[in-house]
Amino acid sequence: VVAYYGTERAVLHNAVRNFNKDFDRYKALERALEADQRLSEMLQWFAFQEDIERRLREAQQDYTINLPVLEAVKKAICQIIPYSSNPRTLLNPLHLIVTIEHPGWTEPEILSLEQLSDGYRTTLAMCMDLARRLAQANPFYGVDSCLAPAVVLIDEIDLHLHPSWQQTILRTFCQVFPNVQFIVTTHSQAVLTTVKTENLWQLERCKENGICAYRPIINPYASESHRVLHSIMHVDPRPQNLPEVANLQDYLHMVNHGEYDTPEAFALRQKLEDSLGKDEPGLNLADMLIRKHKVLGS
Repeated sequence: VVAYYGTERAVLHNAVRNFNKDFDRYKALERALEADQRLSEMLQWFAFQEDIERRLREAQQDYTINLPVLEAVKKAICQIIPYSSNPRTLLNPLHLIVTIEHPGWTEPEILSLEQLSDGYRTTLAMCMDLARRLAQANPFYGVDSCLAPAVVLIDEIDLHLHPSWQQTILRTFCQVFPNVQFIVTTHSQAVLTTVKTENLWQLERCKENGICAYRPIINPYASESHRVLHSIMHVDPRPQNLPEVANLQDYLHMVNHGEYDTPEAFALRQKLEDSLGKDEPGLNLADMLIRKHKVLGS
């Protein structure tokens, strides 16, 4: 399987009612390189497999029968959504629900795909679509079809994700699909802190060749986000276009030159405390410098 998920990827916006029922093995490659595909096909496939499973159970009077390909996708869903179980669809309109059994809750709750944030929902749907394609293309893997090899391209993997999930998304995908080669792009320093240098290429425009690719100058893996932001993305951790930042730099300049006890310094200090708060790290640094000046008598 080869698949591409671009920045225009989205979950269902319209209700699905009349859906496709042709899902042979080679359908796994259909529209796999269309970046803006709607992923409604994923829910159609899921519901169709549920219907096959139900008919098999009724025909054989054996309600323990499970379709391996459907179980593989359910397994992937439960790995993506913490504390979830029993993924299933409901009709009119077609949508997905799971049961959540959080250890801190008194009883289980039902969660619908539509209740998730855009980032979580889009990422979950992308995971489900990939699991479905692997299961459909590799039926001989059975319930372990997520172990099948594939190449997957994801543009802006951090799209709409909370920073806490940006720090876990790559590791989660690699755990769910251990034999898939993921080629992803990102503008998130949170994502970069989970990637080792040998797995990272930095792209920049070059006059000679158009695009240049090179390894970053530092290893971002397990690093602090602000260090990655500064050293790899070449962005100052502080927004330099704000007047408060300029005021802080002026105040630190005054402190460095021993002018911390002038009326101008006191006024600027009060202004900074009012706008940035007394716990501002830059002001804490200034206090350390002031104590140093006093000890040295300068």
